[in-house]
Amino acid sequence: MNITNGTEFPFLQFEKVGYFGELFSVVVVSQTFDLSSDGEVCQIADTQRMPVLADTWFGEPEMSSLKTATDLVCKKKRSEILLTGNAWNAAGSSREWLAEFQVGDFRRTISVCGPCEWRYKDNEWKLGHSGLTDRVPLRFELASFSEFNPVGRRLPEYADTQCEFPAPQLSSSPGAVCRSWPSRARYAKGFNSHWQKHTRPFYPDEFDFTFLSCAPPEQQYVGFLKGDEKVVFNGLLPTRAKFTGFLPGIRLLAELYMGARAPEQRLLLADTLTCYTDEEQLTLMWRLTLPSNSLPDSLILLKHREANHG
Repeated sequence: MNITNGTEFPFLQFEKVGYFGELFSVVVVSQTFDLSSDGEVCQIADTQRMPVLADTWFGEPEMSSLKTATDLVCKKKRSEILLTGNAWNAAGSSREWLAEFQVGDFRRTISVCGPCEWRYKDNEWKLGHSGLTDRVPLRFELASFSEFNPVGRRLPEYADTQCEFPAPQLSSSPGAVCRSWPSRARYAKGFNSHWQKHTRPFYPDEFDFTFLSCAPPEQQYVGFLKGDEKVVFNGLLPTRAKFTGFLPGIRLLAELYMGARAPEQRLLLADTLTCYTDEEQLTLMWRLTLPSNSLPDSLILLKHREANHG
């Protein structure tokens, strides 16, 4: 399949398997926007970010939180929203603040605080006062330990009462979830001996494609983004305490050509919005998944239209 890119956005084409016997050709296009003027449409960035090729971790693979999550997946069942970088208090150092973000009808608030410790006093563990800071990394290691966050902070089982232990600085993390963690692994069903002998490398019948969504469950959108949504970031960016803007509504279309037939048009699906807080940028990933047994001879990627934002 020959692909012509009629947009200014970088794309990548790759092959993926589905259920038994299914092969797909996947095309992803990455749009990068600057969070520029407050109250206005986000501008196309001069330098566009390429799709992410592989998972990377802040520390040991699967034993630390994800730094990047790969875009090389077959398909996603819905859009997801991710944040990476730091939560910033643009006004200067503070002991605590609220980090809020909104995309369309989706909203989430995270409590943020400076360094703090658990200390043993009066026969019980108590939380000390938070220190001053102007930023806190948005990493699962700085949130509370739970079934769904195995790398979070908690008191050791047999804590030395003469010591102090770091306490959580985030009420939760808005970053990508590792494949092996419970909130994702519960969807990866059917990888047993029968699969090993008869189905591999295809997905087992029990496999749920929700597994391919790496955002925390509470950051998985209802349906798919249109690319014209209102975006709000408060307590997250280094140069401004509050930001409101709009995705520019540049939707992406594929024209599929097969022999002498008239071209077929397909809209790509916007399935991943990532905010890079430190750089004050957004990426919006668009995806087209086609069965490999009926691929067109050629495909042209085009900007569909600039929709009314908001």
